Amino acid sequence: MKQEIIENIVPGSGQFSKEKSYWLEKFQGELVKSHFQYDFTGKEDTVFASETFNFTFSDDLFAKMIHLTRSSDNNLYAVLTAGLNLLLSKYTGNNDIVMGSPILKQEVEGTFLNSLLAHRNQVNPEMNFKDLLMQAKKTFNEANENSNYPIQRLLYYLGLPKIENGFPLFETLLVLQNIHNKKYIENMNNNMVFVFRRLDRVIEGSVEYNSNLYRQETIRRIVSHLERLLWNCMDDINRPVSQIDVLSEEEFRDLTINFNDTCTVYNKDKPLHQIFEEQVEETPENLAIICENDHYSGKTTLTYEELNKKANQLARLLVQKKVGADTIVGIMTTPSVEMAVGILAISKAG
Repeated sequence: MKQEIIENIVPGSGQFSKEKSYWLEKFQGELVKSHFQYDFTGKEDTVFASETFNFTFSDDLFAKMIHLTRSSDNNLYAVLTAGLNLLLSKYTGNNDIVMGSPILKQEVEGTFLNSLLAHRNQVNPEMNFKDLLMQAKKTFNEANENSNYPIQRLLYYLGLPKIENGFPLFETLLVLQNIHNKKYIENMNNNMVFVFRRLDRVIEGSVEYNSNLYRQETIRRIVSHLERLLWNCMDDINRPVSQIDVLSEEEFRDLTINFNDTCTVYNKDKPLHQIFEEQVEETPENLAIICENDHYSGKTTLTYEELNKKANQLARLLVQKKVGADTIVGIMTTPSVEMAVGILAISKAG
């Protein structure tokens, strides 16, 4: 019998009530859709163009992971989940991470109600990797115990609309082919899917990604950071996650020394806002600000064009309030997106 997946089923009254309660409780509160920063400005409905980057973890890392997991594929999936959750948290500054996976392989071919699971984990900077690993394992087990509930119904109760590419709850999927059947998600166009397979002496992997959003070099760097992160975690699973590094020595040197060598010659006769506006003209879609956990706007990144628009809006308000040259304007805020907008707007106002 050909396998089918029922996506739009509506459970009858009282059916799957336990599973429904689990998922609604698991996804209560504000949801943040975490993803690795795009190379190209795009939205969730960007035309999907799939490319694949293949890689292999080193023999030594494989041996350490197999030793930690006691050769259990379920445990291996928990390790990969914890590692990818931590990497996403370090990239985005978000501590609430949601990723997806297929349901476990089904022994009997046929019709089943659900093909997709969502895994929500909290990355607390004060926890160690062992804590994160145990949480990921618990989340994995609970999700599988409640896997019969149609996830499309969960979207309905959460008020999340369907999107053209990907899935409303998450953007990153993790597949371990030893326990998952990738065919269960073959009709999804998620912007980033990590696929792993454990062989006798090696772990092979690939990242299937939307090349209209990401360059291959970015994917290569993400994989390199994931491997380095897992290496550090395997060396000491009791290390606090805040102390786990993902950067190579060269990247660390670039960030702390080379990128801070910002001495440059510029036209000192031009005001700050005019120099900034010239940059807006040259690279409107490039990132101008990255601010972790902005408590005011909730926005963590702004492009040059977005920052310029916000500053222009505030500058017009300041001009209406008679702010001009030699006017003292105070800014009372913590370091944030709003602080940058305020400084630039004051310069624009005169």
